[in-house]
Amino acid sequence: MFSAVSRGAQVTRIVGQGRRLLHTSTSRLSNIYKIQTIEEFTEKVSNSKTPVIVDFFATWCGPCKMLTPRIESIIQENEGKISLLKVDVDEHSDLALDHEVSSVPVLVAFNKGKEENRIIGLQDTDKLRKWVGDFVKNEKPRKRKAEKDRGKKEEREKNLPDEPQSDEEGASETREPTEEEIQESKKPENQLNVETVRGKKRKLTQKNVEQSKEKLKNLEKESAVTYLKKWKNEKNRWKFEKLKQIFIQNNALNEDKFDEEMWPIVLEYLEKSKGASRKFLIDTAEKVIQEVDQAIEEDSQKTALLKESRYLRARELLQILH
Repeated sequence: MFSAVSRGAQVTRIVGQGRRLLHTSTSRLSNIYKIQTIEEFTEKVSNSKTPVIVDFFATWCGPCKMLTPRIESIIQENEGKISLLKVDVDEHSDLALDHEVSSVPVLVAFNKGKEENRIIGLQDTDKLRKWVGDFVKNEKPRKRKAEKDRGKKEEREKNLPDEPQSDEEGASETREPTEEEIQESKKPENQLNVETVRGKKRKLTQKNVEQSKEKLKNLEKESAVTYLKKWKNEKNRWKFEKLKQIFIQNNALNEDKFDEEMWPIVLEYLEKSKGASRKFLIDTAEKVIQEVDQAIEEDSQKTALLKESRYLRARELLQILH
């Protein structure tokens, strides 16, 4: 029988092993990785023989800590069919920006290096399992279609007719169509409206991607506005978030992201910027002002640019930062 001390030591060892596992680049399963470099990310997303799901997370994010073990468990259920890459957005903010991730957690599904779908926020296990299952299921039709296309191509090449036996026969096979035949072929009833299964899937995928991006943009905006209002009115509950900081810096002059009601708060927030962030804001504001000044210098009738929100905000921002 174990003593209380030995049981405690055993639990400590188990917990310690679990913690160490979270910080390794590869888990015990060969298809789950924690990304260490951008080059590694590019290699594993572009050259993977199986579909890939990327888990964008942050160590300070509560929902991430709940989502990650769920998606890992589902990936294990599909071992060999799909891989999981885990990206810490604080360590790899460039990857997060490249893939338009400004809030976490986000799961992004890739196939042959191209994004096919994404899911945002904490999800229950059943919904995750269906999402992953649908993504994996679609891989089989992709492969079957590719194999079928290859088979058809080989069959066509195999059954190509022999070379014409005479000049006269060859001429009849390769003659140019007459003008009458060309016009006849252009009639609607003679046009084939053929859309392949792959083409339909591509359109559907593109539509889903665009919808996801639009939804993400709205979510980014709403999240940033909430973040700023909390900073302004509830500082005891406010916590600094690097991705929100980047989003605000990049979109401060954009009236579509921050309306006139939010602009004073944005300005007050950015006034406290230091170091590289402050330099970035100054450079951005100066660039906007220079572009407008140059446009007016080239065409004096463009003075209306001086009244545009972007220009006015740039001047105001530059004034408080200098």
